[in-house]
Amino acid sequence: MVNISTPDDEPVDPLAALDEILAPAPAHDPTAGTAAPSLPGFEDVHEFVTQYLCPRWARVVRDPDNTFRWCAKWWDHPVALDRLTALWQAHQVLHAEGGTGPARWWREYGDPALLALAEPRSGPFADCGPDRHRLPPTLPSDPFPDRPLPWPDR
Repeated sequence: MVNISTPDDEPVDPLAALDEILAPAPAHDPTAGTAAPSLPGFEDVHEFVTQYLCPRWARVVRDPDNTFRWCAKWWDHPVALDRLTALWQAHQVLHAEGGTGPARWWREYGDPALLALAEPRSGPFADCGPDRHRLPPTLPSDPFPDRPLPWPDR
C-alpha cells in the first residue's frame, strides 16, 4: 500500500482519495446561473438617453404632432434634464436588482416619464419640433419680501 499524506502529515486512504477523484460530477442544475444578464451600466445621463431610451422610445417626430413631442436638445430643458437624470438613476438601481426590477422601472418610471416629457401641450418640448428648439418661458416669481411672511394658523 502506498503511503499518502497531507501537508499536515496526516495519512490519507488512497482508495478513498481515488474514489473522490473518480466520483461522478454532480448533476447539472439547469437553473444555476440563469439570472437575467446584467445590462451594462451607463456612465451618465447622456449615454443612457442616447444609447438606451432613444432607441426604445423610437417614434417619428413630426411637426405638428398633437400626440408626441421630443427635442433633440433635451439636455437644454432643465425639467427634462432633471427627469431624465432621475430616470437614469432609477434604471441603474432597479436593473441591478434583477427579477422584476426592470418591469417595475418601466411601469413606475419609464412610461410615466415618457408621457410627462412628450406631452405636446404642456410638456417641456411643447414648443419644439424636428427642426425647432424653443425653451419654455420661466415661470414668474417676484422677489422674496424683506419681512416675515404671514403664516396661516395651524
